[in-house]
Amino acid sequence: MIECNNENNTILNVLFESREENICVITKEDKKNIKELIKDNDKYEKVLEILDDITNDNVTKDKIKNSLESYIDGMNIISAYENQKFYEIRI
Repeated sequence: MIECNNENNTILNVLFESREENICVITKEDKKNIKELIKDNDKYEKVLEILDDITNDNVTKDKIKNSLESYIDGMNIISAYENQKFYEIRI
């Protein structure tokens, strides 16, 4: 259990972290919903296939793949920040 004994651990942060731990558990229903949400989302794989078709330069492919992955990571970080912000506002 998280302790609330200093300035950095506000009640809000404790509640958020506790809720976050509960949300991170993926149930069977969650797995089913996720599978449904991503069933037609193969765009990343299609981009990689197109990349293979247009160049044989592995260095260029790696640079493009790294850029795409970095962009996706950035979007995930922004999404996590926004989710936390909206969660904190609703408490």
